[in-house]
Amino acid sequence: MKIRQAKINHFGKLNDQEMNFDDHINLIYGKNEAGKSTLIKFITSSFYGISKNKRGKELSDFDQYLPWIGEDFSGKISYELDNGSKYEVYRDFRKKNPQLFNEELEEVTKQYSIDKNKGSEFFYEQTKVDEGLFLSTLMVNQQEVKLEKAEQNIFIQKMANLVGTGDDKVSYQRAIDRINRRQLDEIGTDRSREKPINIINRQWQEWEQEKENLLTYRLKQQELEQKREQSEEQIEQIEMKLTFLEQLKKLAQNQTIEEEKIKIKTQMKQELENKLEEITKQEENLKAVSPENNQMETKAIEEEKKKVDQEKKKWKQTISIVIIIAVILNAISLSILSGIVPIFLLVFTFIILGTLFTIITKQKQHKWEKNQAKWQAKQMEKEKQNQEYTQKLSQIQQEKNILAQNQEELEIEITKMNEQYQKEKEKGEQTISASFAQKLTESQRKDILLETKSQGINNLFQQYQKRQNQLKLDFHTLAIEQKSIAPRLSDLANIQEQMAGLKEQKEQLEQLNKSMNLAKEILGKCYEKMKSTVTPRFTQNLSQTVAKITNGKYTHVRFHDEQGLLVETETGNYLPASRLSAGTIDQLYLSLRLSIAKELSEEPMPILLDEAFAYFDEERLTNCLRFLAQSYPNTQIFIFTCTNREQEIFTREQIPFHWLSLEEKS
Repeated sequence: MKIRQAKINHFGKLNDQEMNFDDHINLIYGKNEAGKSTLIKFITSSFYGISKNKRGKELSDFDQYLPWIGEDFSGKISYELDNGSKYEVYRDFRKKNPQLFNEELEEVTKQYSIDKNKGSEFFYEQTKVDEGLFLSTLMVNQQEVKLEKAEQNIFIQKMANLVGTGDDKVSYQRAIDRINRRQLDEIGTDRSREKPINIINRQWQEWEQEKENLLTYRLKQQELEQKREQSEEQIEQIEMKLTFLEQLKKLAQNQTIEEEKIKIKTQMKQELENKLEEITKQEENLKAVSPENNQMETKAIEEEKKKVDQEKKKWKQTISIVIIIAVILNAISLSILSGIVPIFLLVFTFIILGTLFTIITKQKQHKWEKNQAKWQAKQMEKEKQNQEYTQKLSQIQQEKNILAQNQEELEIEITKMNEQYQKEKEKGEQTISASFAQKLTESQRKDILLETKSQGINNLFQQYQKRQNQLKLDFHTLAIEQKSIAPRLSDLANIQEQMAGLKEQKEQLEQLNKSMNLAKEILGKCYEKMKSTVTPRFTQNLSQTVAKITNGKYTHVRFHDEQGLLVETETGNYLPASRLSAGTIDQLYLSLRLSIAKELSEEPMPILLDEAFAYFDEERLTNCLRFLAQSYPNTQIFIFTCTNREQEIFTREQIPFHWLSLEEKS
């Protein structure tokens, strides 16, 4: 991979600068504070983005490299991969994701993954080198090659780490030791006492015992719950039966009303029958005393009338006889006697007799009239009685007919009411049974109906109510008992919850322990593989590098598990790296960083050296620059310096290089 061009709009102190780079050695000159570190940060930030996280620093990289002037915070880098693909990455550093263009200037940013924290990972996917690896191996600054005497042992360890594990910050044995310590401190073993796993196991046993004690309450609760469910079911059944009985009771009440109506109608019918019977008797009694049947009275009246007529006839006959006798006597007298006296006497006699007969006749007439009036009165009374009789008989017969008609109508109405009563009764029972078909079985409904017939609805209803009250009392008792158990169950729930949390902690510890064992296993395998594959290449490459940089003073470098990094001297003896001079250690570490750079990626990556040779003497610097030029002919190298030593050596050694001055740019 080669960086072709960098166009910095505004980044830190750098503004409006455009730089072109060579494929091999680029020597970038600038005095202190001229912007060399800013340019390096621009390059890495263009590829990986710039962090707003302080990470323990006073300022984050974002805040540290904000433009000194203006609001624009952007720039662009053009680069070419080893396969010939060319790209331009434009980045507005205020945004998380850049814009990536291919050779045809087509934006291809979306072709690469985007991490929600880091943004687009296009550069990692193209090179397989992440930012951490890039900064720790491909970029070397002054602080990483110049060590004080007190720091040499640490530096030697870092080199041993780099050879042994591929990372100068990772020591296999220290990693194993740290994992073991973490296992002991964060997890514990069967032999430890106050470690997390021991505390958890001890607490688990205590809670397990308490849980066993409290489980009896759980069983009791389950038993009570079962009884409550049964009680609830029984209450529900009895309430259903009570509801069924209530419906039957309402139906019975309606039937009672209908029966009462029929009873009233029947009583009315009976009353009509009684009244009709009474009227019939009255009719018979009336007919028994009718005027036609009273012959004696009628005969008496007729006899009395006949007697009067006879008296009248006799009187008339008497008068006639007296008149005849008088006439005869007068005739005799006249024939015997003569003169005025006999005639006077005769006349006088006739006058007296006439007067006497007149008086007697008037008396008789008065008697006859009186008798006639009496007879007529009796006759009129008789006629009145006959009229009253006829009228009363007519009324009785009319009332009898009305009563008979009412009786007939009542009989029809009672018959209809009985029929309707039976229909409504059957229909009501069927309706009630149908409405409770899903709630009560047919057998239960039949049993209730039989019980109502034998005991009566009201009695049965009262029995069910007593049963219901008893069940509710039992249910309430169970509820109180359950309530008394609830606190213990709450304790059980708390213990179970705590045990669940404890179990989760234990599982996490076991998983952590498993992960640590797996890590140790993987580390062991990787370590062995590293020693058998990568480490030999590192040491071989490192040996060649060291031999060239030290002019053959040290020819071989080896790695030993216990002694670490060993260097072979000219005499063939192996010395621990810690016994070398500080300058030699500096050279060794730089050689190691350059050697491991070849193993980083299939894509040849640029090497950035920021004041990496500030403390090298002339000989070592010449050897190192010569080595870089000869050993990395196809690698793009950036050397940042504040002196002219590198430029003079390149010129003297006739090593081609591309020179850039930040002084001129600024």
